[in-house]
Amino acid sequence: RDLTPRNVLLTADAQPRAKIADVGLSKRLHGEDLSTAYLKSTCPGTLVYMPLEAMSKTAKYDQSLDVFSCGVLFLATLRRKGPSEHVMAMERYVQLANGSRQEIPEIERRKDDYDALAVDHPLKAIIAQCLANDKHRRPTAAQLHVELLGIAERLGIPHQENKDYTACHLAEKERLLSQYQERLHEKDAAITERERWLAEKNQGIADKERQLTENEERLAEKDRQLADNERQLAEKDML
Repeated sequence: RDLTPRNVLLTADAQPRAKIADVGLSKRLHGEDLSTAYLKSTCPGTLVYMPLEAMSKTAKYDQSLDVFSCGVLFLATLRRKGPSEHVMAMERYVQLANGSRQEIPEIERRKDDYDALAVDHPLKAIIAQCLANDKHRRPTAAQLHVELLGIAERLGIPHQENKDYTACHLAEKERLLSQYQERLHEKDAAITERERWLAEKNQGIADKERQLTENEERLAEKDRQLADNERQLAEKDML
């Protein structure tokens, strides 16, 4: 998908609904402006709205790309202008002393736009999550949906639930719950195995301590026998 302000249309309803007008099937044919430059790849889209991983020739589309673009879209909408033009010209990596490269946090690269929002803006934290360099740290579309609904409710903003999306969201929640339960089961199994290992180790320690006690008792018995022998020898010498 190519999530940019120009590709999101609002319906004329009393409560307008956003509609995505470009799902990556069309592309801009003219214009050299970097802010509208289009990437033709397996993950088509407008460069300045896309994450770094989408630039790879082997990039594969998944919802994390859309979530990133959504974060940039939120910024552009709130700022009422597109992303700062210098973003595309900025370096994406910093050279470290050991010669390796480290990816610059996207939130730093878009600092001018991000810092223009009020510190307590209700969308600021969500935008930061969407712009995470690591796609696994970005929220899923379902999680983003829940967060936005929560903000709308807290601010008293009326909203109309999308029944189809709600069904998908519930299915996503059930899938995530199932994954969580599987991980919980795996952790329980790991804990059980750890407890069994500790029990065996403690039993081994107890066995060694018992052997040590028995050895000390035998040694004490030998010491007593040795003392008796020495006493008997002393008595013989006296005779």
